[in-house]
Amino acid sequence: MGRGKFKGKPTGHRHFSTPEELQRLALIRQQRAEAAKKREEEKAAREQKKAEARK
Repeated sequence: MGRGKFKGKPTGHRHFSTPEELQRLALIRQQRAEAAKKREEEKAAREQKKAEARK
């Protein structure tokens, strides 16, 4: 039974050429980085609170 010709999917091949799109993506990356930093700070605060409660 034949499978036919294999066609590769263009996954991961995005082309953002306009400056507006590049600017929007940079803003999204910045927002994600800020959110990750905030999550890390909150996690550290929770861990510190737990450590103080154990004492």
